[in-house]
Amino acid sequence: MTVCMGTLPEWTAGWAEQRAELVGATRDFFRELGYLEVDTPLVRPFASPDLHVVAPKLVGQDARFLCASPEMEMKRLLAVLRRPIFQITKSFREGEQGTWHAPEFTIVEWYHAERDTTRMRRETSALVARLAEVSVALGITPPPELRCQRPWAELSFESAWNAANLPHYSELSDADIDAHWAFDVQPRLGCPAPLFVTPWPSRLAGLARCSDPNSADRFEAFFGGLELCNGFAENTDAPLQRKRWNTSFGAAAPSVTDEAYLAALADLPPCVGNALGLDRVFAALIRASSLSAVLPFAPSHDSHTC
Repeated sequence: MTVCMGTLPEWTAGWAEQRAELVGATRDFFRELGYLEVDTPLVRPFASPDLHVVAPKLVGQDARFLCASPEMEMKRLLAVLRRPIFQITKSFREGEQGTWHAPEFTIVEWYHAERDTTRMRRETSALVARLAEVSVALGITPPPELRCQRPWAELSFESAWNAANLPHYSELSDADIDAHWAFDVQPRLGCPAPLFVTPWPSRLAGLARCSDPNSADRFEAFFGGLELCNGFAENTDAPLQRKRWNTSFGAAAPSVTDEAYLAALADLPPCVGNALGLDRVFAALIRASSLSAVLPFAPSHDSHTC
């Protein structure tokens, strides 16, 4: 089945203007906080370092992948620049297509060496509140919960998991944890108001720093059962990061091991980062029932339209 670009919807012209204003407001938000806007490649020589994220491989290219996240390159920049940075960019995922998923989507990702995850979460909720206020000025009526200026509520991964009456995650494989989280836990989160899930189990740390042997300093935001962001305090221990990749990917580890990134960790200061899905935030602001409502070229699976 071929993925094709869908027909342009009738609302494209009006929404294009509103979307441009919201993207501009996102950029203004970070500039006002002193962040430097940066740019990183959309094509990289390594697959995604996240076990559950598949970066699309370019046809006819030797080990070249579309970027699933700019985090590796952004942290290498942070190690050199030593100042807060942000980027509004595209991310790509292999095989992701559905109501709230697309193979290509827009994110804003940012890093700061003088923030902890508490302040990063406050920045996240403040950004969404700013975008909600801007959307009102554009004639949009966002959910009032997104206009709230107060920090969002927080819930631990452990509490969210236990509320679903599932076997304890310590007894399950990572794949089973991921499936239960997506289908049994996540749909309950952020209803009716947005919230952060933090901390996470250390076995789900990925690139995150662990505050103790059992807990990773990681957070995700949810609204209406939809994940909006993934952020964490960054692990700067290169040997530990290599061990995590070898453990998670086994024989395939060389395809995700970015040696330049591991070398940069020696110069990376203690820092935090976050990636927020702008398309999902925009969809929440206009009360859309699917991601296609904010994508002027939403993918279609009708092979006859190619």
